[in-house]
Amino acid sequence: MVGFVGRLARYMLQLAIEAEATTLLGRDHYRPGEQQRIGWRNGSESTQVQSEAGVLELAVPQLRGTEEAFGPTAP
Repeated sequence: MVGFVGRLARYMLQLAIEAEATTLLGRDHYRPGEQQRIGWRNGSESTQVQSEAGVLELAVPQLRGTEEAFGPTAP
């Protein structure tokens, strides 16, 4: 069971992962980008991360049609 600190850590990590995907695509969910980049979001893949607060379940966006592979970076 993950407590408040674990839920907060999961939320912050999830926001960071989503921000990285948005930066790579150049646009947010369901938005046309200013730059015409190739690629789109296609669901997400569940992954687990071990933290001091316990094991956190994260959803990593699956990006398709991009020129470079997407993988969240560690802080």
